[in-house]
Amino acid sequence: MLKDYYFDYEQTNQLPDFLIIGAQKSGTTSLFRYIIQHPNVIPAVKKEIHFFNNPDHFNKGIDWYKAQFPQLDKNEISITGEATPNYLEHSHIPKKVFKLMPNVKLIVILRNPVDRVYSNYHYRIKRGLENLSFEQVISNEEKLIKKGKTTQARYLYRGFYAEHLKEWMRYFPKEQFLILQSEEFFKDPSKNINQLISFLELPSSNIETSRKYNVGKYSPMYEETRNRLNEFYKPHNDRLCNLLGRNFGWNY
Repeated sequence: MLKDYYFDYEQTNQLPDFLIIGAQKSGTTSLFRYIIQHPNVIPAVKKEIHFFNNPDHFNKGIDWYKAQFPQLDKNEISITGEATPNYLEHSHIPKKVFKLMPNVKLIVILRNPVDRVYSNYHYRIKRGLENLSFEQVISNEEKLIKKGKTTQARYLYRGFYAEHLKEWMRYFPKEQFLILQSEEFFKDPSKNINQLISFLELPSSNIETSRKYNVGKYSPMYEETRNRLNEFYKPHNDRLCNLLGRNFGWNY
């Protein structure tokens, strides 16, 4: 459970200082739970607000969005933010965010897209949202993507990180992004959280990072399927490396 904060959320005009925008099933919950332990980080009423990607929420207007965040004392060094990992993949969202919050800091955590898509699949299986085999899902998604129907692809398209980030970088300079790698994050969470604390320009603080959140348990992927997906994602991973000047080591 997130710790309780007693603020008058209906009387605030505070907008988030940071957004964790993705990627889904890459560690955003752990990242958010860790950073809100910082004494100067006061979170939104819940982790995922889904303002920019949910028309029902967006149509409620900016005052509704502001009301999801605490009223901060301007005389203190405190910031607020939310984490909606679906923001990354929607091409219409960056412009909306920029128009409202041009100086917001954007945090992205990226996981090997092969592992991410398998985790995403089992997440939906667990919640009764999927009944096809993983191999059937992949085949169906490849057909949709070949037809250009990426908005209908629930799984594979989310791993086109370079494509998603390029859209965000049309509006925001690279200095406003902190891009973490999921595998490195869980290997040394304290180091990565300290990097995030520095990025948010906060004083150093001891953060408990021993617990992992939303960890899925499922059988390993078939090797043949993994090889197939490695080939599928290789050009997309290459584009990501070229975009960021960074090799994530996923092409194996």
